[in-house]
Amino acid sequence: MSVDDEPGAARNVSGDRTRAPGPVPDLRMPATALTVLFALAAAVTAASAAAYANRASVVSDALGMSPEADLLASNVAVDADRLTRAYDLVGLGTWAYGVVGLALGVFFIIWQYRHAQNARLLGSRSALGPGWAIGGWFVPLANFVLPVRQLWTASRSSNPDGRGAGIVVAWWVAFVAAILIDRTAAQLGVDGPRDDPTVRDLANADWLAAGGEVVFAAAAVLGLIMVRRLTAAQGAALAATGGAVQPGPPAPPPPPAP
Repeated sequence: MSVDDEPGAARNVSGDRTRAPGPVPDLRMPATALTVLFALAAAVTAASAAAYANRASVVSDALGMSPEADLLASNVAVDADRLTRAYDLVGLGTWAYGVVGLALGVFFIIWQYRHAQNARLLGSRSALGPGWAIGGWFVPLANFVLPVRQLWTASRSSNPDGRGAGIVVAWWVAFVAAILIDRTAAQLGVDGPRDDPTVRDLANADWLAAGGEVVFAAAAVLGLIMVRRLTAAQGAALAATGGAVQPGPPAPPPPPAP
């Protein structure tokens, strides 16, 4: 028995395991939305990586002229139009990822919450229940641990041997690594604590940011695979216990003919 389970908790998906009665939340709609959104996120972050690399290349062109100059104070002769386009591309990528990321976050929490509810129906008695599928994302610092712990624990209920899904850990490692790289790059660049970033600082920050975007793209691909695998595994587990997704309410009768 795992420390995540209460004593006497019902086991799942095997012949001697039981399922509590109740409606079965449907994962198909949020899973389909997440498939699209994760694919969009991968494409957007890959494009954003190219935008950062392009801006780093533009800034790097100034290194041979004056490596320690302040680019923002216009002490280095750089093609202003080329630099403006490079900044605009980065800004566009940031905006696009913000839009996709917001939608992705909403649907992911919906999916994770329903996945956690179904895990309970399959016998999971983890201390990190459905409420933590939402609340875990909003606890400062602990949100680096709680969401993945909750999801990994819930995934055990769909596995006949009771093991958590390794894809959850792989996705989370890539996601957190991308966040850390992105924040480090921001500290090195114009958003960092220094008032006088040099050309070399700005170029290094953009190269690092480009690498972070590549890791974000990898995390998006892993997230897509994870959602599809966990959705399929939970559906199979519910089917094995006789569970089925509850149909929606019947359509209202047509209005009487005039």
